[in-house]
Amino acid sequence: MTEAGRIRLLAILVLIAFVGFVGVFLSVPWLISDPLPVVNRGERVTFPAADAPSHRVAAQLRVNASGEFEFLIRLPSEGRQASPPRVVFDMPGHDMGAVDSAVRQIGSRDYLATGRLEMAGQWQVRIEDNANSHLFDFILAEY
Repeated sequence: MTEAGRIRLLAILVLIAFVGFVGVFLSVPWLISDPLPVVNRGERVTFPAADAPSHRVAAQLRVNASGEFEFLIRLPSEGRQASPPRVVFDMPGHDMGAVDSAVRQIGSRDYLATGRLEMAGQWQVRIEDNANSHLFDFILAEY
């Protein structure tokens, strides 16, 4: 192989390595999902509302050092039912039973769910209102 052929081969290999590196670097956002919100005890966390604007649910969670929580919920005004929504906390992948919250109305569209979360880890809260169900995932930090 001539000197010019070796230089051309080296240039092609460097270009392939560079394109491969850039391709891997650009694919990272598609490989990594959005991180879950972390709820530190004593802090209030607002959950992002991903539903359509007409069905958007706003929610905030605060957990104190003993595991007792307050979960504030604002439901959309359209299609509201007369009774409070059902709010259930669950740890996916654990045999532990779900935590059914006590829910009371505190405003025309606002509700307060209370209860106790026994352990740190990944949790999921489900709000059931009429035929609508809204899910929020989060991580409860160690205290």
